[in-house]
Parts: sequence; structure tokens; C-alpha cells
Amino acid sequence: MCGIAGLIHTRFDSERVKNLLIALSTRGLDATGMAWIDNNGLWHSYKGCLSAEKFIANERTICLFRELETTNPYAVLFHCRNATHGSASDINNAHPILVRGRGFILHNGIVYVKKVYSSKGQTDSEQMLRSILKNGLRKALEEEVFGWYAIAYVNVKNSKEIILTRRLAPLFLAKIESGGLIFSSTIRIMKAYKQDIIYKDLILINENNVLSIGTERGNFEYQKSIKEGYPRIPSVFGKMSEEGLSSSRIFRDSNNFLSYYGGRA
Repeated sequence: MCGIAGLIHTRFDSERVKNLLIALSTRGLDATGMAWIDNNGLWHSYKGCLSAEKFIANERTICLFRELETTNPYAVLFHCRNATHGSASDINNAHPILVRGRGFILHNGIVYVKKVYSSKGQTDSEQMLRSILKNGLRKALEEEVFGWYAIAYVNVKNSKEIILTRRLAPLFLAKIESGGLIFSSTIRIMKAYKQDIIYKDLILINENNVLSIGTERGNFEYQKSIKEGYPRIPSVFGKMSEEGLSSSRIFRDSNNFLSYYGGRA
């Protein structure tokens, strides 16, 4: 459907990022987007309704990559979209899907959310994000969100924490050089790191370490869920707290630096 990926605790390298986005685009050509955190703990987003190939060739993107090579953000997250819900030409349906001042999500999969929330776009991804922001991650994923997904989620209360979680969809994490991390929902991107892959249901990444919670889930469960209409899966959250530390940091897009693309290229 779509593809998500991220580079954390590693030097921003334009060529590596370009190659990653081209590989990720095998999962979707309708839109390409990214999010990164600056040295002040503020997240920025940049996205367009165009393929990864056109995205990385755009002059704005080239300028952005040069800037990120200089500032070297702690984390950069990526998404390539294959439109399944909502117009492919509406920028509100491209990822990262965000709610200003609260948080954002990058999502691969198809979900059904029991309650319908007011939204800017028409995607199941935005409904999922709004459910999470309303109910908290644990309650939303256990009680309101059904289907299959792999997501990267950030809440501004804990702006330097990235939560990766999955249900019936692949999501892989691996260590790379200099203590860095790479994750992706696309195994093609992870082949070079196959000896070090972590494959769990729930992974929390912060500035200092990785906290892995949950268990591996196999193909049997996927087949069983297809036949039974996506039954609720037992919680993988354990005793994980959602309180977190208070923060005065404000989430924002990068519209003070780069504007969104409009329409399709």
C-alpha cells in the first residue's frame, strides 16, 4: 500500500536518503513526504503529491537536503503514498499526517476507526491519528482502530520520542553505523542489515536508547485475521506509560522555510 522509513542518530547523507526514497517508492508513487526534528526539539514536515523520483529532483528538496546535511537532525522520517483513501492530488492526504501543536503520524496499511472525527483530509490515516490524540495511543489502538497497519507516531508532549507499532503488517528496525538506527516497513530497504533486524510489535525510540515491547507475530495470525474479519489482537503495550514529560515545544510544519507543494507534478 504505502511505505514508511526513518533514519535516527545518524549523519544526514543526501545520497543515502535519495536511494532510500527511491527504494521506498516501490510501495507508492502518489505522494512523498518527510518529517525531521531540529536542534531545538521542533518537528518540521515537507511533502508533495508526486513520486519520490520527482520529489528528490525538485529544487526545493535539493536545497532542503543541503540544509539538513549542515544541521544534521537527530531523526528524519519518510513516507511514500499509494492512495487508497482520499484524493491523490489533495496535499492534506499526503504524509506526514499532522495536527498542529499535537502530533503526527506516518502510516502504512488500511484501518477502520469506529468513531468518525472531523478532519482536513479524507484518509483512514488521519482518522487513526485523531483517535490516538483523543484517546491516547493504547486505548485508540485497542478499542477504536481495526485493520492492519505499521506506523511511526510522535506526540509533541514527548517530541524526542518516536513510537513504532504494527498490527498484521511488517515493520523492521536495525542498527547501522555509529550507533544509528534505520527502520522501514519495506524489507527491500532492510536487506543490508538482516543480521541485526529487530521485529517487534511496539518499539519506542528516544534520544538515548530503544525500548522494545511486545512479541513477534507470524503469518498464521495474519491468515486467521483475514478469515475472521480482523479480530481484536491482545495488547502489546504492557505497562508502558503515556504520561510522559511536559514540554513547551510547539509542533509546526516547515512553512517558515519551505512551502508545501500544491497539486501533482
